[in-house]
Amino acid sequence: MWNSLGSLVDAILTQLNSVVLLLSSVAFLLFLAGCIRLIYNAGSEAGFKRDRRILTWGLVALFVLMSVWGIVAMIQTAVLPNAGPTPSSGPQPASAPAFPTTART
Repeated sequence: MWNSLGSLVDAILTQLNSVVLLLSSVAFLLFLAGCIRLIYNAGSEAGFKRDRRILTWGLVALFVLMSVWGIVAMIQTAVLPNAGPTPSSGPQPASAPAFPTTART
């Protein structure tokens, strides 16, 4: 099934990343809905308090999920050092054109 402990950890962390991405999307939509409702119910004191609570919990959820995502990335880097993108794997900058150097006389 799994060739090594590293592949098992990689499979678990990949699934955890997917769950965090899904939950982050839900938390962002909750936050966005709270913003829209807050603007829509600006005149109502009860609506304002309820929508402010939705906004607060949406922000807390986003913070917690982004923290979990960072922790998962750190664990993935520590356990599987070759699993993530490396700085040298991205596009390389083009080399500067070589200008002829001529001495002025």
